[in-house]
Amino acid sequence: QRSEEGKQWFSRVMELIGKGRKSDSEQFSQVREAVEGVAQSHADLLDRFNDMSRQHDSDHKTIEKLTAELTTLCDQLASQDGDTKDRFRATGGNAAEMPDF
Repeated sequence: QRSEEGKQWFSRVMELIGKGRKSDSEQFSQVREAVEGVAQSHADLLDRFNDMSRQHDSDHKTIEKLTAELTTLCDQLASQDGDTKDRFRATGGNAAEMPDF
């Protein structure tokens, strides 16, 4: 979509610059309108870029936080005993002892 808009802006500016012989004031007026349009489009793009940059920074901080939490969890799980023989048994129904998993 943006590339199509860029092509439209370029062709509009070129059309305004290359039009037939018109009075200078009319031609300057049209060029001024085109430059204002380009400036507005550029300002909009800068706003979008800045918004995306802030979002990227926020996402990066979130990823770093989650990575640290995952590392902590992995370290914690690695240090726990994985031997099921020494786990406590829980009593189940009918007074039968069942392993607690």
